[in-house]
Formats: sequence, C-alpha cells, structure tokens
Amino acid sequence: MRQNLLETVELIRDRAMMFYTAAGIMVDPEQVAGVVDMAAHRHHLDLDRLLSFDDGNFMHDVGGILAHFDPYKNELTGFFFPRCGTKK
Repeated sequence: MRQNLLETVELIRDRAMMFYTAAGIMVDPEQVAGVVDMAAHRHHLDLDRLLSFDDGNFMHDVGGILAHFDPYKNELTGFFFPRCGTKK
C-alpha cells in the first residue's frame, strides 16, 4: 500500500463522503471508515485498487460494502463481492 491502512481508509471515507454529501445522503463518516476497515480485513480487499477506481466502480464497491457488510457475522451478505476483492 502507498500509505498505512488507517490513512488509506481515511482517504476512502473522505472520497465516499464527497459523493454522499453531494447526493444529499446522510451517512456517518465513521461508519464508512469502520465498515470498510472491517471488510478489508475479513475479505482481503485491495484498498489501493479501490482508491484507483473511477467514480462509478468506487461507489459500487463502497455502497455495496456498506449495504452488505454484517458486523455481527463479520462478513459480506447477499452474495455481494466487491470489485476490489482479491481471491485470497
């Protein structure tokens, strides 16, 4: 990774919040960071790849992770597999 995990998650959070704010969607920024961090550990997400995505693919993954990550089971549900996922 270009920077440490915390900095990468913060960049993802900040970029996602720009889209949510522009769309008038209320999302807790710390929830975005927390869920992306938990999902990255559990599902071996390539966060640098996620950051490099165009806006559509970026928001597909972030939105999908937020919608489908179950923190109680610590897994993505609903057969959602992020485009930035790896096969590890």
